[in-house]
Amino acid sequence: TLLLSSTRDFLLSPTAIFARRLTEKGVDARLVVFDGLPHAFWGYMGIPETDEANELIARFLKDKLAAAGK
Repeated sequence: TLLLSSTRDFLLSPTAIFARRLTEKGVDARLVVFDGLPHAFWGYMGIPETDEANELIARFLKDKLAAAGK
């Protein structure tokens, strides 16, 4: 599970808690926290961090699909 958040995201704390719970249950949970951006910034802001977030998402999905195809 890939979880993206930011230091200004009002859901940062619950997202971090969720990531820890997933990890405790043996789920591969990856929390990536960007600095100073609002909730779901990658969906509506044309900034370099949006490109970075989308690249992370694409790479994560590509890796998971490749692993599932083995």
